[in-house]
Amino acid sequence: MVEKTFNVGWSKGIPFSEQTGIQSVGLIGGAKLDRIILNGIAFGGPGGYESHPAIALQPGEYFDRIEVYHGEVIDALFFYTNLGRKTYGGTAIITDPNLQYVNIRFNQLYGISGQISQNASNGQPHLVCNLRIRVNTV
Repeated sequence: MVEKTFNVGWSKGIPFSEQTGIQSVGLIGGAKLDRIILNGIAFGGPGGYESHPAIALQPGEYFDRIEVYHGEVIDALFFYTNLGRKTYGGTAIITDPNLQYVNIRFNQLYGISGQISQNASNGQPHLVCNLRIRVNTV
């Protein structure tokens, strides 16, 4: 088993510190990922909506895969568990051929940190623009 860190999106925003021991994930978005909620703590802007219910892990359940579509910001983010459940936020149907795709398979999620872009007009938090995902791979 090997520890790896995946850095996705652009590093150009307000950082948030690594969240570890992740037992629940919620994702809020519209055309882009507006907000990520880890263990009940939200990081991101006020926009978007919950397109798929958040996941709170059940006994024996763990996150085992994350998919990310990104350009300058995180366009779509998917979390999957070993029991076949998933949640996602952002654009559910990816049509832009310029987006980068990252599929991360793992057996232990150590932590997630990242950065939030600022709204150009008022300087407030806006979109999730970067994620650092630290995992133990198989």
